[in-house]
Amino acid sequence: MKKDNKYSGETVNCAVCGASEVLHWNLTCNEELFTHQMCFSCNHWRGHFEQNFDRSLRIKGVHYLACDESGPDRWRGFGGVKFKIKKFDGTVIETSNLWCQGHISQAWKGKLPDNAETIGDETLA
Repeated sequence: MKKDNKYSGETVNCAVCGASEVLHWNLTCNEELFTHQMCFSCNHWRGHFEQNFDRSLRIKGVHYLACDESGPDRWRGFGGVKFKIKKFDGTVIETSNLWCQGHISQAWKGKLPDNAETIGDETLA
């Protein structure tokens, strides 16, 4: 444990999911978890909830981001496979740079409900 990381070793009882977590991350992360009284997982989903980008896509309980289309294919999400996604508001997004943030935890599904579905040939698991 570094002495300059005043939160290392502190225990946080998550205000969202109830999990208990001993802080062992870097100072910035530990401060954030301590301030919000959240475990690492809930803090991750809090960030997505607060930012809620136009290109945030939630399909079948999984969170994705449709990112910038510039750059080489080798640096694109899903290896540059092209997806066509329809948001529930009718907006259609075509992307070859889709990144997955993972399955939304049960504690956050109510705040981060599905907002889109894939259309076309490519499907997401």
